[in-house]
Amino acid sequence: MAKGTVKFEIETCKGCELCLEACPQESIALSSKLNKQGYHYAVLVKDNCTGCVNCALVCPDAVITVYREKKKGKPTAEKKLSFGVIPNADDESVIKELAKMKAITPAGAASQFGIRIGLAKQFLEELARRQVVKLVAESSRLKIYSLVKPQSG
Repeated sequence: MAKGTVKFEIETCKGCELCLEACPQESIALSSKLNKQGYHYAVLVKDNCTGCVNCALVCPDAVITVYREKKKGKPTAEKKLSFGVIPNADDESVIKELAKMKAITPAGAASQFGIRIGLAKQFLEELARRQVVKLVAESSRLKIYSLVKPQSG
């Protein structure tokens, strides 16, 4: 799994909590301390960041910088370019994987299924058309989806 870390400009953070909601790994929380502006600021509380950048994309004040660790062990000559294949939207295991995600975003889906973000966007749009997921939040840079609960009865 990819490894990343996040740096916050704590004196500029206003504690809006958008990054907390966007983090699929639940790695971010608000500090109990206040910054000089009187806000509780965001901090990294778990060492499970994947570097998906969802937090940085939703931050209205651009106070988050995400760093990804470079993968080790594979020589450059062995690297293969992979675009991936869009997962089968009818496959129950795909839906189960989506259900594990706190926030379903294109970056999170790309990471989860090993596909490029462009393919993940198409995949999530198709799931939205099929009413498997619904769009719950949107900005100019990010869409956040949630699973639609099956109708009982």
